[in-house]
Amino acid sequence: MEENQLIILFSALDWGLGHTTRSIPILTHFNKKNHQLMIAVQPGSASEKVLRQHFPKAIFIPLQGYGITYAEKRKLFAFKIFLQIPKILKAIRRERRFVQNIVATHPIQLIISDNRYGFYHQDVPSIFITHQLRIAAPLSLLEAIIQKINYRYIQRFSQLWIPDLAGDPNLGGKLSHPLQMPKIPTYYIGLLSRLSHLKNRETDTTKQAKEQLAPFKYLLLLSGPEPQRTILEKRLLEIAPKLNGKSILVRGLPTAPQITVNNTDINPLPDGLIAEQQFKVIDYAAPDTLLPLLDQAEFIVCRSGYSTVMDLLMLGKKGIYIPTPGQTEQQYLARRLMANHWGYSLAQEEKDYLTAFRKAENFAYTLPKDFSDQTIQIPTIQGLDR
Repeated sequence: MEENQLIILFSALDWGLGHTTRSIPILTHFNKKNHQLMIAVQPGSASEKVLRQHFPKAIFIPLQGYGITYAEKRKLFAFKIFLQIPKILKAIRRERRFVQNIVATHPIQLIISDNRYGFYHQDVPSIFITHQLRIAAPLSLLEAIIQKINYRYIQRFSQLWIPDLAGDPNLGGKLSHPLQMPKIPTYYIGLLSRLSHLKNRETDTTKQAKEQLAPFKYLLLLSGPEPQRTILEKRLLEIAPKLNGKSILVRGLPTAPQITVNNTDINPLPDGLIAEQQFKVIDYAAPDTLLPLLDQAEFIVCRSGYSTVMDLLMLGKKGIYIPTPGQTEQQYLARRLMANHWGYSLAQEEKDYLTAFRKAENFAYTLPKDFSDQTIQIPTIQGLDR
């Protein structure tokens, strides 16, 4: 190992891919400095596949995920999460023991956790990444109680990094800018996007994709936990033949079986796209493929997950956001985007998607320039050369 090379232990929460993908710019920063990355992740998971693509020289260590399941109905979402609190606490204790064992057997010099509360060590600088300082809840009293519990865990870390802008405008609103902050060094590091490093650099793949892909109307970008991902996919496939203009559906599934639209089998398309078809399906789009898709689409239909919103606002794209039913954070962000005219939002239960899409086309979007013109700011870590 080189004299100034750090060994960095990293893990991200496995509730969807957002925590994983938004950490890619941070890991890229340290990777470019030739530090050794040790990534703890659930073997065979989508997170592992994505991170292996970006960091083939990293050391991957198996760590069980939280394995949270979600309700199909909005009204049962919070109740089902509540029932799984013992499982969540068990996972936090498990990752705590995991870190203790790794530090005892490896010279770890820095630990980075994206929303994994037990992924820290008292003797090693430990960074916690989150935008949820005040977690959205149905009642303000409940929000205050949850915030106290949240801070109790966060304050066990050395530093807190918030993926948002410090001033106004900012993306997270009350989620990332609460009245009371944790009692550890806290830094706003800017918006994080796995596409940021590609925005001003055209690779052979993105260049080829742009040449083969003509501008089109809608990019239907699916993500998030099951069963809600599949429920939204079915709704979008129902209206796909009736959409105004060419459309592409990205299912957000690295490995997926063939699907059927209007009794016609649709095979997953390769990264090289053909523009003549009115509607087509791609199972999964790696960043080199996703960037041209986002660039050429007029409207992006997607969840209002924090990481997805960061991607779109940094690229200056018009988003039509459909929050996951029951996820209060996504619902809050969707309302905030709509109120600021940064995006259009509709409920997944909306009966008439076609009419809603037409309204979205005529919506007065005012995308903030501040979001696309900023860069990630990595704070100084005491005792380490960043």
